[in-house]
Amino acid sequence: MKNYLTEGNILLSNGDPKKAVYSYRKALNVKPNDPEVFNNLGIALMQLEKFEEAILNFDKAIRFKTDNLKSINNLIYLLTFYYPKNKDLNSIIFANHLLRSVKYNYNPKKQISDEDIANLFNSCISIIYKYKINIKYNNSQLYRRNEIRLNCSRHLRIFNIFSIIPEYCFGCYKILIEPRNILDLFKLSIIFDNLNLKNNLNKKCMIELRSNVKGTYKGYIYCGSLDEANKVYGILVKILNKQINKLIPISIKRGCSEYYDIYPEYKKITQNPDQLMNYNKDWRKKEKIYDTNLKKNNTLIVNIFKNSLSGISLTDILIMQHWLVFAKKIGDKSYKKIYKDELSSEFIEKELSLQLLTRKNEFSPTLK
Repeated sequence: MKNYLTEGNILLSNGDPKKAVYSYRKALNVKPNDPEVFNNLGIALMQLEKFEEAILNFDKAIRFKTDNLKSINNLIYLLTFYYPKNKDLNSIIFANHLLRSVKYNYNPKKQISDEDIANLFNSCISIIYKYKINIKYNNSQLYRRNEIRLNCSRHLRIFNIFSIIPEYCFGCYKILIEPRNILDLFKLSIIFDNLNLKNNLNKKCMIELRSNVKGTYKGYIYCGSLDEANKVYGILVKILNKQINKLIPISIKRGCSEYYDIYPEYKKITQNPDQLMNYNKDWRKKEKIYDTNLKKNNTLIVNIFKNSLSGISLTDILIMQHWLVFAKKIGDKSYKKIYKDELSSEFIEKELSLQLLTRKNEFSPTLK
Protein backbone atom coordinates (compact mmCIF):
# COMPACT_ATOMS: atom_id res chain seq x y z
CA MET A 1 0.00 0.00 0.00
CA LYS A 2 1.30 3.44 -0.88
CA ASN A 3 2.38 5.49 2.13
CA TYR A 4 0.61 8.79 1.49
CA LEU A 5 1.81 10.30 4.78
CA THR A 6 5.48 9.85 3.81
CA GLU A 7 4.75 11.15 0.33
CA GLY A 8 3.07 14.24 1.79
CA ASN A 9 5.97 14.87 4.14
CA ILE A 10 8.47 14.72 1.27
CA LEU A 11 6.38 17.09 -0.84
CA LEU A 12 5.95 19.52 2.06
CA SER A 13 9.65 19.53 2.99
CA ASN A 14 10.49 20.12 -0.68
CA GLY A 15 8.28 23.19 -0.81
CA ASP A 16 5.13 21.87 -2.49
CA PRO A 17 2.35 22.23 0.11
CA LYS A 18 -0.43 22.08 -2.52
CA LYS A 19 0.49 18.56 -3.61
CA ALA A 20 1.22 17.64 0.02
CA VAL A 21 -2.38 18.49 0.93
CA TYR A 22 -3.61 16.04 -1.72
CA SER A 23 -1.38 13.26 -0.32
CA TYR A 24 -2.44 13.91 3.27
CA ARG A 25 -6.10 13.74 2.32
CA LYS A 26 -5.40 10.39 0.66
CA ALA A 27 -3.70 9.28 3.88
CA LEU A 28 -6.82 10.18 5.87
CA ASN A 29 -8.92 8.02 3.58
CA VAL A 30 -6.77 5.09 4.68
CA LYS A 31 -6.43 6.07 8.33
CA PRO A 32 -9.06 8.70 9.20
CA ASN A 33 -8.10 9.28 12.84
CA ASP A 34 -4.33 9.76 12.52
CA PRO A 35 -3.26 12.85 14.54
CA GLU A 36 0.07 13.09 12.71
CA VAL A 37 -1.66 13.37 9.36
CA PHE A 38 -4.04 16.03 10.68
CA ASN A 39 -1.09 17.99 12.10
CA ASN A 40 0.95 17.85 8.91
CA LEU A 41 -2.09 18.68 6.81
CA GLY A 42 -2.57 21.71 9.05
CA ILE A 43 1.03 22.82 8.40
CA ALA A 44 0.55 22.48 4.63
CA LEU A 45 -2.68 24.48 4.77
CA MET A 46 -0.96 27.17 6.84
CA GLN A 47 1.67 27.52 4.16
CA LEU A 48 -1.11 27.90 1.60
CA GLU A 49 -2.59 30.57 3.93
CA LYS A 50 -5.79 28.58 4.35
CA PHE A 51 -5.83 29.37 8.04
CA GLU A 52 -9.39 28.32 8.91
CA GLU A 53 -8.81 24.86 7.44
CA ALA A 54 -5.45 24.64 9.18
CA ILE A 55 -7.08 25.41 12.53
CA LEU A 56 -9.69 22.69 12.01
CA ASN A 57 -6.97 20.12 11.31
CA PHE A 58 -4.85 21.12 14.29
CA ASP A 59 -7.99 20.87 16.42
CA LYS A 60 -8.68 17.34 15.13
CA ALA A 61 -5.06 16.33 15.79
CA ILE A 62 -5.43 17.52 19.39
CA ARG A 63 -8.79 15.80 19.87
CA PHE A 64 -7.37 12.45 18.76
CA LYS A 65 -4.26 12.98 20.89
CA THR A 66 -4.78 15.45 23.73
CA ASP A 67 -1.06 15.75 24.55
CA ASN A 68 -0.14 16.43 20.92
CA LEU A 69 2.45 19.15 21.61
CA LYS A 70 3.31 19.70 17.95
CA SER A 71 -0.27 20.49 17.03
CA ILE A 72 -0.84 22.55 20.18
CA ASN A 73 2.26 24.64 19.46
CA ASN A 74 1.32 25.03 15.79
CA LEU A 75 -2.16 26.21 16.75
CA ILE A 76 -0.83 28.63 19.36
CA TYR A 77 1.64 30.06 16.85
CA LEU A 78 -1.11 30.54 14.26
CA LEU A 79 -3.12 32.49 16.84
CA THR A 80 -0.33 35.06 17.13
CA PHE A 81 -1.20 36.46 13.69
CA TYR A 82 -4.73 35.26 12.89
CA TYR A 83 -8.19 35.66 14.45
CA PRO A 84 -10.21 32.41 14.02
CA LYS A 85 -13.82 32.78 12.95
CA ASN A 86 -15.00 30.11 15.40
CA LYS A 87 -13.93 31.29 18.86
CA ASP A 88 -15.55 28.28 20.59
CA LEU A 89 -13.80 25.46 18.71
CA ASN A 90 -11.65 24.50 21.71
CA SER A 91 -10.42 25.88 25.04
CA ILE A 92 -7.10 27.07 23.56
CA ILE A 93 -8.81 29.25 20.96
CA PHE A 94 -11.43 30.53 23.39
CA ALA A 95 -8.88 31.41 26.07
CA ASN A 96 -6.79 33.20 23.45
CA HIS A 97 -9.89 35.13 22.37
CA LEU A 98 -10.54 36.24 25.95
CA LEU A 99 -6.91 37.24 26.40
CA ARG A 100 -7.15 39.37 23.27
CA SER A 101 -10.01 41.23 24.93
CA VAL A 102 -7.86 42.20 27.93
CA LYS A 103 -6.81 45.75 27.17
CA TYR A 104 -3.91 47.75 28.54
CA ASN A 105 -4.42 51.49 28.38
CA TYR A 106 -1.06 52.33 26.84
CA ASN A 107 -0.01 55.97 27.04
CA PRO A 108 3.37 56.75 25.41
CA LYS A 109 3.67 59.93 27.46
CA LYS A 110 3.21 58.16 30.79
CA GLN A 111 5.52 55.91 32.81
CA ILE A 112 4.41 52.27 33.00
CA SER A 113 3.82 51.50 36.68
CA ASP A 114 4.46 48.26 38.57
CA GLU A 115 0.76 48.17 39.44
CA ASP A 116 -0.18 48.36 35.74
CA ILE A 117 1.91 45.27 35.03
CA ALA A 118 0.53 43.34 38.02
CA ASN A 119 -3.09 44.11 37.10
CA LEU A 120 -2.56 43.13 33.48
CA PHE A 121 -0.86 39.82 34.25
CA ASN A 122 -3.30 38.83 36.98
CA SER A 123 -6.27 39.49 34.68
CA CYS A 124 -4.67 37.25 32.07
CA ILE A 125 -3.52 34.41 34.32
CA SER A 126 -7.03 34.13 35.77
CA ILE A 127 -8.28 33.27 32.27
CA ILE A 128 -5.58 30.60 31.91
CA TYR A 129 -6.64 28.98 35.18
CA LYS A 130 -10.37 29.30 34.56
CA TYR A 131 -10.14 27.39 31.28
CA LYS A 132 -7.53 24.95 32.59
CA ILE A 133 -4.87 25.75 30.00
CA ASN A 134 -2.10 23.48 31.24
CA ILE A 135 0.31 23.23 28.30
CA LYS A 136 3.96 22.20 28.19
CA TYR A 137 5.06 25.19 26.17
CA ASN A 138 8.83 25.16 25.82
CA ASN A 139 9.39 28.69 24.58
CA SER A 140 10.75 31.68 26.47
CA GLN A 141 11.12 34.30 23.72
CA LEU A 142 8.23 36.68 23.13
CA TYR A 143 8.13 38.01 19.55
CA ARG A 144 6.43 40.78 17.68
CA ARG A 145 7.13 39.72 14.09
CA ASN A 146 6.72 41.13 10.63
CA GLU A 147 6.50 39.14 7.39
CA ILE A 148 10.26 38.97 6.88
CA ARG A 149 11.75 35.66 7.97
CA LEU A 150 14.92 36.16 10.03
CA ASN A 151 15.81 32.45 9.85
CA CYS A 152 18.28 32.75 12.73
CA SER A 153 18.17 29.01 13.45
CA ARG A 154 19.48 28.31 9.93
CA HIS A 155 22.30 30.81 10.33
CA LEU A 156 23.39 29.39 13.68
CA ARG A 157 23.33 25.83 12.39
CA ILE A 158 25.59 26.85 9.49
CA PHE A 159 27.94 28.54 11.96
CA ASN A 160 28.00 25.49 14.23
CA ILE A 161 28.69 23.09 11.34
CA PHE A 162 31.17 25.09 9.25
CA SER A 163 32.41 27.79 11.68
CA ILE A 164 31.46 30.49 9.18
CA ILE A 165 29.16 33.49 9.52
CA PRO A 166 26.33 33.39 6.95
CA GLU A 167 26.13 36.25 4.47
CA TYR A 168 22.77 37.46 5.78
CA CYS A 169 24.27 38.17 9.20
CA PHE A 170 26.67 40.81 7.87
CA GLY A 171 23.75 43.16 7.37
CA CYS A 172 22.13 42.30 10.70
CA TYR A 173 22.30 44.87 13.48
CA LYS A 174 20.33 44.74 16.70
CA ILE A 175 19.28 47.16 19.35
CA LEU A 176 19.96 45.39 22.65
CA ILE A 177 18.04 46.50 25.73
CA GLU A 178 18.96 44.86 29.04
CA PRO A 179 16.14 45.26 31.59
CA ARG A 180 17.35 45.41 35.19
CA ASN A 181 14.70 43.04 36.53
CA ILE A 182 11.60 41.09 35.57
CA LEU A 183 9.34 44.11 36.02
CA ASP A 184 11.34 46.03 33.45
CA LEU A 185 11.16 43.09 31.04
CA PHE A 186 7.36 43.02 31.31
CA LYS A 187 7.23 46.77 30.72
CA LEU A 188 9.49 46.46 27.71
CA SER A 189 7.18 43.81 26.23
CA ILE A 190 4.30 46.30 26.52
CA ILE A 191 6.36 48.97 24.78
CA PHE A 192 7.31 46.57 21.98
CA ASP A 193 3.67 45.61 21.48
CA ASN A 194 2.76 49.27 20.97
CA LEU A 195 5.93 50.47 19.22
CA ASN A 196 5.39 51.55 15.63
CA LEU A 197 8.67 51.76 13.78
CA LYS A 198 9.39 52.32 10.10
CA ASN A 199 9.56 48.93 8.29
CA ASN A 200 7.71 47.28 11.21
CA LEU A 201 10.96 45.80 12.54
CA ASN A 202 11.05 42.43 14.28
CA LYS A 203 11.18 42.67 18.07
CA LYS A 204 11.55 40.19 20.89
CA CYS A 205 11.83 40.04 24.68
CA MET A 206 13.51 37.09 26.36
CA ILE A 207 15.23 35.59 29.36
CA GLU A 208 18.78 34.45 28.65
CA LEU A 209 19.01 30.65 28.66
CA ARG A 210 21.95 30.15 26.30
CA SER A 211 24.67 28.62 28.47
CA ASN A 212 27.49 30.34 26.58
CA VAL A 213 25.98 33.85 26.58
CA LYS A 214 25.98 36.25 29.52
CA GLY A 215 22.99 38.17 30.79
CA THR A 216 19.56 37.66 32.34
CA TYR A 217 16.84 39.76 30.67
CA LYS A 218 17.03 41.11 27.13
CA GLY A 219 15.04 42.86 24.45
CA TYR A 220 16.07 43.02 20.80
CA ILE A 221 14.99 45.04 17.79
CA TYR A 222 16.35 43.68 14.51
CA CYS A 223 17.58 46.26 12.03
CA GLY A 224 18.64 45.86 8.41
CA SER A 225 21.58 48.27 8.49
CA LEU A 226 23.79 50.21 10.88
CA ASP A 227 22.12 53.45 9.79
CA GLU A 228 18.70 52.05 10.68
CA ALA A 229 20.03 50.81 14.02
CA ASN A 230 21.40 54.27 14.86
CA LYS A 231 18.01 55.87 14.18
CA VAL A 232 16.08 53.27 16.21
CA TYR A 233 18.57 53.61 19.05
CA GLY A 234 17.81 57.33 19.34
CA ILE A 235 14.08 56.64 19.42
CA LEU A 236 14.38 53.90 22.04
CA VAL A 237 16.54 55.89 24.43
CA LYS A 238 13.83 58.55 24.72
CA ILE A 239 11.07 55.98 25.15
CA LEU A 240 12.89 53.97 27.83
CA ASN A 241 13.81 57.10 29.77
CA LYS A 242 10.18 58.22 29.84
CA GLN A 243 8.33 54.95 30.26
CA ILE A 244 10.64 52.75 32.35
CA ASN A 245 13.91 54.15 33.67
CA LYS A 246 17.03 56.03 32.52
CA LEU A 247 19.27 53.32 34.00
CA ILE A 248 18.35 50.58 31.52
CA PRO A 249 21.40 49.72 29.39
CA ILE A 250 20.85 50.01 25.63
CA SER A 251 23.38 49.38 22.88
CA ILE A 252 23.85 48.41 19.24
CA LYS A 253 25.35 45.03 18.45
CA ARG A 254 26.08 43.15 15.27
CA GLY A 255 24.63 39.72 14.56
CA CYS A 256 24.70 36.94 17.15
CA SER A 257 26.93 36.76 20.23
CA GLU A 258 27.85 33.18 19.33
CA TYR A 259 30.03 34.47 16.48
CA TYR A 260 32.22 36.71 18.59
CA ASP A 261 34.70 34.22 20.06
CA ILE A 262 35.84 32.92 16.66
CA TYR A 263 35.48 36.24 14.84
CA PRO A 264 36.17 39.08 17.30
CA GLU A 265 36.49 41.56 14.42
CA TYR A 266 32.89 40.89 13.42
CA LYS A 267 31.45 42.40 16.59
CA LYS A 268 33.39 45.67 16.25
CA ILE A 269 31.05 48.40 15.11
CA THR A 270 32.33 51.54 13.43
CA GLN A 271 30.44 54.22 11.52
CA ASN A 272 32.94 53.80 8.66
CA PRO A 273 31.67 50.85 6.53
CA ASP A 274 35.15 50.29 5.12
CA GLN A 275 36.37 49.32 8.60
CA LEU A 276 33.69 46.68 9.23
CA MET A 277 34.46 42.98 8.79
CA ASN A 278 33.10 41.83 5.42
CA TYR A 279 31.67 38.53 4.25
CA ASN A 280 34.07 35.97 2.80
CA LYS A 281 32.57 35.09 -0.60
CA ASP A 282 34.18 31.63 -0.47
CA TRP A 283 31.74 30.78 2.31
CA ARG A 284 28.81 30.77 -0.13
CA LYS A 285 29.77 27.26 -1.25
CA LYS A 286 29.29 25.97 2.28
CA GLU A 287 25.98 27.78 2.68
CA LYS A 288 24.81 26.19 -0.57
CA ILE A 289 25.87 22.75 0.68
CA TYR A 290 23.84 23.25 3.83
CA ASP A 291 20.73 24.49 2.04
CA THR A 292 20.85 21.67 -0.48
CA ASN A 293 21.11 19.05 2.26
CA LEU A 294 18.38 20.70 4.31
CA LYS A 295 15.87 20.10 1.53
CA LYS A 296 16.57 16.39 1.72
CA ASN A 297 16.07 15.77 5.41
CA ASN A 298 12.24 15.77 5.29
CA THR A 299 12.00 18.07 8.33
CA LEU A 300 8.58 19.71 8.48
CA ILE A 301 8.89 23.36 9.41
CA VAL A 302 6.16 25.95 9.89
CA ASN A 303 7.78 28.57 7.69
CA ILE A 304 5.02 31.12 7.33
CA PHE A 305 5.61 34.58 8.75
CA LYS A 306 2.90 37.18 9.19
CA ASN A 307 2.62 40.42 11.10
CA SER A 308 1.92 39.69 14.77
CA LEU A 309 -1.42 40.83 16.09
CA SER A 310 -1.18 43.51 18.75
CA GLY A 311 -2.37 42.84 22.26
CA ILE A 312 -2.00 39.93 24.66
CA SER A 313 -2.11 36.39 23.28
CA LEU A 314 -1.95 32.94 24.82
CA THR A 315 1.68 32.69 23.69
CA ASP A 316 2.54 35.82 25.69
CA ILE A 317 1.08 34.56 28.96
CA LEU A 318 2.60 31.08 28.68
CA ILE A 319 5.99 32.68 28.11
CA MET A 320 5.53 35.23 30.90
CA GLN A 321 4.87 32.39 33.34
CA HIS A 322 8.30 31.00 32.43
CA TRP A 323 9.81 34.45 32.96
CA LEU A 324 8.40 34.70 36.48
CA VAL A 325 9.72 31.27 37.47
CA PHE A 326 13.12 32.25 36.04
CA ALA A 327 13.09 35.47 38.09
CA LYS A 328 12.30 33.61 41.28
CA LYS A 329 15.03 31.02 40.65
CA ILE A 330 17.78 33.62 40.05
CA GLY A 331 16.83 35.67 43.09
CA ASP A 332 14.99 38.53 41.40
CA LYS A 333 12.44 39.34 44.10
CA SER A 334 10.65 41.90 41.98
CA TYR A 335 8.58 39.03 40.55
CA LYS A 336 6.45 39.24 43.72
CA LYS A 337 5.21 42.66 42.59
CA ILE A 338 3.69 41.00 39.53
CA TYR A 339 2.31 37.74 40.91
CA LYS A 340 2.44 36.48 44.48
CA ASP A 341 1.01 32.99 44.09
CA GLU A 342 3.12 29.93 43.25
CA LEU A 343 4.08 29.20 39.65
CA SER A 344 6.02 26.25 38.28
CA SER A 345 7.80 25.45 35.04
CA GLU A 346 9.46 22.13 34.19
CA PHE A 347 10.97 23.85 31.18
CA ILE A 348 12.78 26.50 33.26
CA GLU A 349 13.82 23.96 35.89
CA LYS A 350 15.47 21.88 33.17
CA GLU A 351 17.08 24.82 31.36
CA LEU A 352 18.52 26.28 34.56
CA SER A 353 19.67 22.98 36.06
CA LEU A 354 23.29 23.43 34.91
CA GLN A 355 23.51 27.23 34.94
CA LEU A 356 21.51 28.42 37.94
CA LEU A 357 24.53 29.60 39.95
CA THR A 358 25.86 31.53 36.96
CA ARG A 359 22.54 33.30 36.40
CA LYS A 360 22.22 34.11 40.10
CA ASN A 361 25.66 35.69 40.08
CA GLU A 362 24.88 37.66 36.91
CA PHE A 363 21.76 39.18 38.43
CA SER A 364 23.06 42.07 40.47
CA PRO A 365 21.41 42.40 43.94
CA THR A 366 21.66 46.19 43.64
CA LEU A 367 19.04 46.13 40.87
CA LYS A 368 16.34 44.20 42.72
